[in-house]
Amino acid sequence: MPRVDFYTAPHDEQRSMLFEIAHKASTINFKDTLAVKGLMQQIENMIKELRDHAESEETWAHPFILSKFDKEVLQFEEDHQAQEAVLDEVEENVRSLQTGSMDSQDLGQKMYKSLCKFIGRYLTHLEKEEAILPLLWEAFTDAELWAVKVVYCTIKKPAEAEKLLTMLSADLNAQDLDILFTKIKDVHPPQDYEKVMALYESLSPFRQNISIART
Repeated sequence: MPRVDFYTAPHDEQRSMLFEIAHKASTINFKDTLAVKGLMQQIENMIKELRDHAESEETWAHPFILSKFDKEVLQFEEDHQAQEAVLDEVEENVRSLQTGSMDSQDLGQKMYKSLCKFIGRYLTHLEKEEAILPLLWEAFTDAELWAVKVVYCTIKKPAEAEKLLTMLSADLNAQDLDILFTKIKDVHPPQDYEKVMALYESLSPFRQNISIART
């Protein structure tokens, strides 16, 4: 049975998004104002999504990993800061292209090169993160690994969290549910734990009795 993996699926979505944008930027006519406007909107959405993703990893995934590993395992955490500098460069070039402060074709090429530089570094970063999955599978049970996605979804995507908790309530036994909620309580802020428990307890048709206390 496949192990719990909170990296690969979102990373593959990002790869698809980045390749699509890179292809469009490589073929677009930068003198076509309407086409450029659409591309710039895509890039702005990409920047926001990747920044949100990095923040989510630092908020929920990294504290979980550090509950059993030294900080050296998270060498890729430094990548976030380096990537932000390159992302700022892309963002600056997008703004220049939008204001038309230079020839649009020259600005477009400058933006495209900075975009490719960022994508190259970001793809390497994704590989680094995915490379630690075997370490996580050795150190954590699946019940523990679900903690990252449960907390993330509860805070960021409540509707998805409800479906996830319903599934886990059916698939996990009471002991594994205790392990899951204990991990959340031990690793994440009390307010996040309380939100998870409140949502879980609202799913009364699916809820199993668990021994862990709310406080």
